[in-house]
Amino acid sequence: MLQSIYANKEQYAEEELLEILSLFDKDVQASKAGDLLRTYLANRTDADQLLPNLRFVNAANQRVPIFDSNSKLTMLIFWASWCGPCRLEIPVLKEIQKQYKNKGLRLISISIDNNWNNWQKAIDQEKMPWEQLLVEESKKEEVQQQFNFKAIPLIVFTDNRGKEVERFIGYDKDGKKNYTNVIRKFIN
Repeated sequence: MLQSIYANKEQYAEEELLEILSLFDKDVQASKAGDLLRTYLANRTDADQLLPNLRFVNAANQRVPIFDSNSKLTMLIFWASWCGPCRLEIPVLKEIQKQYKNKGLRLISISIDNNWNNWQKAIDQEKMPWEQLLVEESKKEEVQQQFNFKAIPLIVFTDNRGKEVERFIGYDKDGKKNYTNVIRKFIN
């Protein structure tokens, strides 16, 4: 049962997860599922907290931070080269980037690809003119916990301090309209 709760952990508040965990006997709490849940809770960033300013590698294999206080708004795009819906969204992201790049919006694509070459190939094919970063294999689960997701594409908008202001999960044919509505709240 605890494994099932862990599989759906994003659906619960931190307090709920702690309470649920406390209901199990000590052996279950000390199990692998219990350890995974505690690790998730230690890494998870809740809505009222600033997101961690992590550093990921770019195409030149340099570590780059995801936040920049000079931006009014940051649009984090979690994706992968193998994700069809992620690739469908790229033309919309290009339009948004073109329209708002000089107005304070910073786009950053963060790939959870398992293969550097596939990621590079997708970057070359798609020609996305904004920062492209890759999560190291050993950090993927931690990043998914910190940003509280298990499905992509995921768009997370943050203010200039790194506080989440809006998120969108999955491909949406009305994505441009929805993203633009958020952007206009922060960028005049």
